[in-house]
Amino acid sequence: MKETGAYFRYKNPANDKWESWLFEDLPELKQKEYLENRSQEWLKSMILILANNIRDNKLNGKAVKG
Repeated sequence: MKETGAYFRYKNPANDKWESWLFEDLPELKQKEYLENRSQEWLKSMILILANNIRDNKLNGKAVKG
């Protein structure tokens, strides 16, 4: 599956270190937290990034988890 390229800083509970994680790899609770209190334009941008990822995967015949 193609990565979105949307990285967020996340404190990895496995090693207690701050790391850059792809949005789709974050726990759902953390994803929801990062989406809170964002502007409408920011949310639209994130939706388009994710939609392009889904479309690219479908065109390349790759399964899209969901």
